[in-house]
Amino acid sequence: MGSEPISHSFNCFDPPADGQTKEATMDSTGKTATASGAMDSTLYYKAVGSIAIYFATVISALVVCITRTRFSASNAIYILIAVSSLLTTWYYILSWFKKEYEAHGSNLDRFILESDLFVQAYAIVTNTLPKWWWSSQLLILTGTALTCWSVEGQSLRLETTTLNQQNKRSSPQQPTKSWTPTWWFVLLGFFGSMSVGGPLFLAQLDPTKKTRPHARTVPLFLALLILLGEKRFLTVSLPVLYFVLALIALVSHVMYTLPFVFSPIMQPSTLYRALWFNHCQTSISADLVFNNLLAAVYMFQSSRQLGKPHVAVILTLVMPILSVSTVLPLYLGWKERQSVVKETVKPKKA
Repeated sequence: MGSEPISHSFNCFDPPADGQTKEATMDSTGKTATASGAMDSTLYYKAVGSIAIYFATVISALVVCITRTRFSASNAIYILIAVSSLLTTWYYILSWFKKEYEAHGSNLDRFILESDLFVQAYAIVTNTLPKWWWSSQLLILTGTALTCWSVEGQSLRLETTTLNQQNKRSSPQQPTKSWTPTWWFVLLGFFGSMSVGGPLFLAQLDPTKKTRPHARTVPLFLALLILLGEKRFLTVSLPVLYFVLALIALVSHVMYTLPFVFSPIMQPSTLYRALWFNHCQTSISADLVFNNLLAAVYMFQSSRQLGKPHVAVILTLVMPILSVSTVLPLYLGWKERQSVVKETVKPKKA
């Protein structure tokens, strides 16, 4: 009799029967697995969607830009640069994808779900000063590229529209000349490779020399991208904008270069090692090298038309020191100034 209460008290802490245990565990595990599975599915489809949108954007922009490119002897060098850059930069990008895929056990689901490719790609090319020294030049160059593509694309659109109107009046049966919106090249350059979008954009421009009565201007919102504005006219002189971009790039380049000059730890050899540190970094570095080549070719061709090829020679020689992000906007500002032909006022006869 006395042992009964003790027996009952122990039974209160005894595990339930086997059937009850399994049922409770299954309920609990089932809810956890369902919640975890729903979360994983959501993240998985978001990752798949992001990757699909990215590649659809790059491939669509590449197809549009290539099919609209004007193939001729004058722009053959630009097309060669674009093709070479495309094969080189994307070889290393895809090699990096392959390495990441293998690091996740060659499991596609794990690779998609666990590897944040876009954030990781940015991080591994900027996480040290030597890597940032290379990558920053390309990132700063985007300001010049956006300005150049925007202005030249707008001028090309107006020229094409005017030409089509003239042809329609003179010969209605003549087919209209097509024009590719600039934002296709912007998408290809920003999401694919700057040294692919850039030469394909230049390939569609008319290489003949042009003059104008005054320097072109750009909208205020574009100038605000570099914290510059003229509130009075709501526009900014294009040469001024280019020169300010060159100044910003020069200051940035000097600040990031000084540690390699004065610091005993940072040696120039570390820059060379960072150039090929991983596949993703090599792709960025190759993009930068092709952009240097593109800038040199463009400066030589256009300065020769202006009758001053020595300007391109000088700027090309200093480009490895000052960086392409400094030299190219400096040249574009100078070129815009050279294209301005001021009207001469004839003196009145007495």
